[in-house]
Amino acid sequence: MVTHIHVHKNETDLYCPVCGREVMFTVLHGNTPCRHVLYSYIELFEVFKIYHQCDDELEQAVLGESGETDDGEWLDPVEVLIQKIDQSSILHLRVETHGVACAPMSNSVYVGFEFNVE
Repeated sequence: MVTHIHVHKNETDLYCPVCGREVMFTVLHGNTPCRHVLYSYIELFEVFKIYHQCDDELEQAVLGESGETDDGEWLDPVEVLIQKIDQSSILHLRVETHGVACAPMSNSVYVGFEFNVE
């Protein structure tokens, strides 16, 4: 069973539920988060990254299968990843942030936390 939690925020602070380290700022600035973060996907920029536990082969497979399908549907990388990995210890979050820079903008950031890290 996949658990999705949608969070609407005006700030970009999100902390790891396992170790308490800051996650969102780290991910948004292209740095490597704590070892409990399995993946991140920044929808606005279409940037998908798998961290730590998985190899580059899985990341390339996910990226190769995501995108528009033959029947016109859109598969984002998170949907493809969910089909390929064991879900027993992963919490999937979709965080929607809203803010104003030059104009009002919103962004969805997907983060998967792995609770079964050795």
